[in-house]
Amino acid sequence: MTRIAVFGEMLVDQFESGPVVGGAPFNVARHLAAFGHAPLMLSAVGIDEHAALVMREFDRYGMRRDGVQVTPDHPTGVVDVQTAPDGSHRFSIRDCSAWDFIEEAPARAAAAALDPAGWLYAGTLALRNPVSRTTAWAVMRAHSGPVYLDLNWRDGQVTREVALQAIGLADVVKVNDEELAMLCGWLNVPAAGG
Repeated sequence: MTRIAVFGEMLVDQFESGPVVGGAPFNVARHLAAFGHAPLMLSAVGIDEHAALVMREFDRYGMRRDGVQVTPDHPTGVVDVQTAPDGSHRFSIRDCSAWDFIEEAPARAAAAALDPAGWLYAGTLALRNPVSRTTAWAVMRAHSGPVYLDLNWRDGQVTREVALQAIGLADVVKVNDEELAMLCGWLNVPAAGG
């Protein structure tokens, strides 16, 4: 049985210089595989050239594919990345991507391979669509081991209510300084040092 499952987006960041496979959850799974683990990636791709790029990374890192769904009606996720003159980036996340439509039954069937005491990592971006959100809630609630949530906040993608519900299902929550301040504001809790 695998000790770690990862739920969330797999996508292609479309930079001016060319495509780069990513998505916070997929990056976590890929790094775990590089360190010799066998993560189970629970996500979806379309049937297109971007899916081929993503799946080549599975081959490159020797990752298992049994948690990947193929959605012929929805394209593989793409984020258009623009570089500003100061070197910062602006991200435009395309709607109705395959990872917005991760279906519950196949995800739960694949997650059955997860060790009951293993870790389940989830990102929040895949919670923006009711289909993947329903699947995430079902997988998180069914899992008996620890759940690790990466808030990875992106404005306009997930509501505050959805983020708080996800946090309520997690044992560990990863946030950066900005996200921590945002959460403290939402919960009316004084920030550290404030």
